[in-house]
Amino acid sequence: MTKRSKIVSSIVAFAVLVGLLVAFAGPAGAAKVSATISLANGPGLASAAPGAGGSVSFAVSASAVKQSDLYNLWVANLCYQNGNLVSAKYLPVQNPGPNGLAGAFRLDWPGGGAAQCTAYVWMFPQSSTPLRGASMNYSVSG
Repeated sequence: MTKRSKIVSSIVAFAVLVGLLVAFAGPAGAAKVSATISLANGPGLASAAPGAGGSVSFAVSASAVKQSDLYNLWVANLCYQNGNLVSAKYLPVQNPGPNGLAGAFRLDWPGGGAAQCTAYVWMFPQSSTPLRGASMNYSVSG
């Protein structure tokens, strides 16, 4: 191997290493981004479990999110019956920040009936991975 090809090989290896570090490290401060999610109960609404055929909304509060990224907050709502996915819906968070709201998500699927659901907040389009602290499970009555 010539001296020139050794130098080129070293530069390429260094560039690949830097690329991998950036890809796995993510943006600076990404580890600090977090959110909370809960069922949103409006005035006069009961806090009973939501029912199939109805709808549900979620209260979302985000922290350590850059102002420019607030409008990239989305909520995923996934519902399962007997371990099978029967509904997957995604909506953006309206009025993101400390008092965000996502919904209404229709709780409709073929055959209706009870289901177990998971809702989580994620940053669109970077990842469908839940933000830290921003996932919840709830039951839908039949």
